[in-house]
Amino acid sequence: MPITYKKEDNLAKLSSAVSSSQVSAETVSRIQQQMQAMDGCINLGPLKVCYHIQLPKIVITVSVLGITIGTITLDPTNPCQTLKIDLWVASGKIELCIKGSCLKLSGEVCAVGQCVNWNDITIICWG
Repeated sequence: MPITYKKEDNLAKLSSAVSSSQVSAETVSRIQQQMQAMDGCINLGPLKVCYHIQLPKIVITVSVLGITIGTITLDPTNPCQTLKIDLWVASGKIELCIKGSCLKLSGEVCAVGQCVNWNDITIICWG
């Protein structure tokens, strides 16, 4: 199940707290900065995808069986990239794309004699 982040939910709570003087302006500023960036990782069998979202950019690091394959950056002018996996214990390729307000993954990884396929699965959505 993908993670869904709804910035407006948190902004509404923040606005309510500010108007009732429950938090300081400094705290509000820090919270707003944190809400602009999101980090996380998801494990998909032998594949680990870690992302840092600082819109409009997403920096993604991909590992297979604990070995880092590569780091890519996606943005509106470069919404998709493919990583080829060519290790002695694993092979395959995956494509990561920004589609709408979601990060999606497709591809196949074969590791230790077993293959796993993904077709347009959602890693995270924001909005």
